[in-house]
Amino acid sequence: RDLFLYCIDITSPPKKSLLRTLASYCEEEQERDMLLKLCESSVEGRSAYSKEILQVRPPLSEILKSVPSCRIPLPHLIQVAAPLLPRYYSIASSPSTHPSEVHVAFSLVQFEVKKALESKTQKLQRNGLCTNFLYRECSKRGLVANDYLQKDDQVTVEESPLILPVFIRRGGEFGYPNDISRPIVMIGPGTGVAPFRGFLHYRRYQIEALESGASGVGEWRGMDFQHLDELEDSDEDERVAYPKRSSFKKAVKDMGSMIGPAVLYFGCQKRSRDYLYGIELEDFEADKTLDALHVAFSREKEEKVYVQHLMEQNAEQLYDLIAKKKGFLFVCGDGVRMARDVMAKLTEIIGKQGKMSSVEAKNYVVRMLKEKRYVQDIWS
Repeated sequence: RDLFLYCIDITSPPKKSLLRTLASYCEEEQERDMLLKLCESSVEGRSAYSKEILQVRPPLSEILKSVPSCRIPLPHLIQVAAPLLPRYYSIASSPSTHPSEVHVAFSLVQFEVKKALESKTQKLQRNGLCTNFLYRECSKRGLVANDYLQKDDQVTVEESPLILPVFIRRGGEFGYPNDISRPIVMIGPGTGVAPFRGFLHYRRYQIEALESGASGVGEWRGMDFQHLDELEDSDEDERVAYPKRSSFKKAVKDMGSMIGPAVLYFGCQKRSRDYLYGIELEDFEADKTLDALHVAFSREKEEKVYVQHLMEQNAEQLYDLIAKKKGFLFVCGDGVRMARDVMAKLTEIIGKQGKMSSVEAKNYVVRMLKEKRYVQDIWS
């Protein structure tokens, strides 16, 4: 039971290798041939696998029901089934302001697929495994706001704590810049805004510490936070892997204009439905932690508006921050369309504002990526 609950992926579409194994245990020839057809490398086989597996996304249980003559031994099924992989979520908090907490944001994954039958098309509901688990467990404990409860949900408050196995994975280059004097532009539609909430909590902490002249200012290394005095005392070998903070230490002594501007582009469908952290983001803008907040609500007007449209509206400012002042650009969220569209729009803006050819503009963006001034955290 525990293996199927916690270790084996029984909800994702099966790979061809698993289908071949199941076919070898089918007693009925017709069922065996059906599974083997999905595994063929021919045009017909690839098309069948795409339509019946990748598009319909049947879980393992649905596959086994479709081939009742399959008698695969349980130990072999456990051996060949795909492992249940961890789900990664961007951390939406900063250790400087929430040292004993980790905040995350997620969208509930639910969608319909269409399965072609002999005489009709059947609609089937598919649910994301982790997000629906989190939703169910949170709603049981009264942790889901009424606006986000689904129709017919029965909320029964459970007193037992929710204990989850979690671990921290470092974000690589995706972290708040060490050089706080340079501008930072953040683009994060939907749950892509999550890490930028952490960035802004940390930025507010920096500004307050600098204004008060406090010594407890340090460096955010993913989930680790080190104070400046700790950095001074660090062994040289330990410090080599991280950029030196000379500009930051100078900022502690002389605030002046050392803190560069910060701009956030956020997008969602409707303000009333999925404006994640909306009140907080507006507070960040109000107290000047955030110099500009640009929000696109794509479903509130007849013509859809996305973050790349707002980038175009603010092309001159964007070029000034990114190209003239050598600022940092961070993009987080959907890697299928959004990240691609943002990169295309950025290239276009750099070309027009910088009076560059398309090739020169593309090369400039490539240099930004190599210099780690353009950093992406995207998923499909």
